[in-house]
Amino acid sequence: MEMNDSEREPIEDHSDHQMLDNLEVLVPEYLELHKALASDDFESAKEHIAMFSMDSFSDIEELRAEYRSISETLIGRVESEGYEGVLFKQYCPMYDGGSSWISNKEDIENPFYGSQMHNCGETVEQMN
Repeated sequence: MEMNDSEREPIEDHSDHQMLDNLEVLVPEYLELHKALASDDFESAKEHIAMFSMDSFSDIEELRAEYRSISETLIGRVESEGYEGVLFKQYCPMYDGGSSWISNKEDIENPFYGSQMHNCGETVEQMN
């Protein structure tokens, strides 16, 4: 899919993350980031988080903490703006006092614990 210049320009949101304006571009990249974290693939996760954060990460746990914040922002945007595809809001009560993320599958693949607690969590709702 070709992106025009306006789709490539990041915008600042309230959580200090740089995000592109177009959810049609953001959500697929976010889902790839989710997949990398759920698989404990730090190298792939570093590539995919670059669309959302300019920070560098020394380990996967730092990246997961940033992913939590990115997830909160993206969940808010999908809930307010809508999204064409089927997405699920999922929740892990164990990570950082409880953390949510978006998945395109109803089955749980926990991005916060990876292989350590791969299926920890629950699907809260379908988001469309």
